[in-house]
Amino acid sequence: MKDMMFSLMLNLSGNMWGDPNSRLRFSNWHETNDLDLDVWHRIIDAMPSFGFNAVLIDVGDGIQYDSHPEVSIPGAWSKEFMKKELDHMRSIGIKPYPKLNFSGGHDAWLKQYSHMLGTEKYRQVCADLIKEVHELFGSEYFHLGMDEEDPTNQRALQFQCVRRNEVFWKDVYHLFDTCRSLGTTPWIWSDMYWHRPKEFFERMPKDVLQCNWNYSALAGLPSKDHPELALESGNDSSVVNNPEDARIQERAFMDFEKAGFKQTLCCSNYSCFESSERSFEYARHFMDPEKLVGIFTAPWALTEKRSEARLFDAMQRFYKAKKKYYPELMK
Repeated sequence: MKDMMFSLMLNLSGNMWGDPNSRLRFSNWHETNDLDLDVWHRIIDAMPSFGFNAVLIDVGDGIQYDSHPEVSIPGAWSKEFMKKELDHMRSIGIKPYPKLNFSGGHDAWLKQYSHMLGTEKYRQVCADLIKEVHELFGSEYFHLGMDEEDPTNQRALQFQCVRRNEVFWKDVYHLFDTCRSLGTTPWIWSDMYWHRPKEFFERMPKDVLQCNWNYSALAGLPSKDHPELALESGNDSSVVNNPEDARIQERAFMDFEKAGFKQTLCCSNYSCFESSERSFEYARHFMDPEKLVGIFTAPWALTEKRSEARLFDAMQRFYKAKKKYYPELMK
C-alpha cells in the first residue's frame, strides 16, 4: 500500500466538455488559455499537506505541440514552461500523470481531428500527441479518457460521434499500443462496461488500468461503517446504465477485481459530499490492495479563481477520508 497513488485531477485545459456551441453545463469554451496561474500554484503547493502524492493533469490543447500546432489553443504553455512546472511538482513529492481525452464526446480539443475518428489520419495524430506528452511526463500511466461516448451524454453537442464494434476497437487498440510502445500503461475511464459488459470483458486487455468513476454515496455497495445505507442504487443521475442492471456502475468495482483488472477509484465533490469517504471506506475494507493502484478525486472544476473554493473543498474531503482509512500512509 505504501506505493498507492493518491491524486487530484487538475485541468490545464477545459475544452473537453463540448464545443463552442454546446449547451452543456461545462461548455465554457475557451478561445485562449485562461488558466489562472496563481490558482494553479496555490493548489499544487498545497497538495502535499492534503495527503496527495500525485496529480492527474488534463492536458488537452493546453500545451504547444510541435507535431500538430493547429491543435494548441492560443496562449498554450510552451513545453519548456510545462517542464518547469512538472519539475516543481516532483520536487515537492507530487508525481504528475498526463491525461488526453480521446472519447468521441470529449475530444473537441482535437479541433478538426475530432471529426475524423475511425480514420488512419486520426490515429496518427493521436499517436503523435501521446508521444509528445509522454516525453514531458515520462510517467508509468497515461490516461486516455474514453468516458461518456454515448448518445445521451452527447445530446447537447452539435457534432455527435459514438463508435461501435470494430471502428471503436481499432481506434482504442491503437491508443493502447501507442502507450505500450512508449513504456507507459494505458489508463481509461471504464464507462463502456456499464453499457456493454460482455463485450468489455471479452475485448478489453487486462493490462489496461481501469477507472470506474462514481460520485455517489455508493449505496449499492457493502459498508461496515454505514449500516444505515439502504443498499439501493446511488448512481449519479447523469449516468445512463444498462437498463437490465441499474447497479452496474457500482458493482463494477467488484466485477473488475474478480476479472483480474487493476483499477483506480475516482471520487468527487461534484454531486455528493460523501463520495470521498465512501470510496475510501470501500477500498480499505473490501478491495484487494494488490489490484488497487490508487484513489483520486476529480472536482470537475476549471483552474480559475471562481473554482478555487471547490478545488480546495475536494482536497479537504479527500484528506479527511485518507486520514480516516489510511492513517499509516499520512505523513
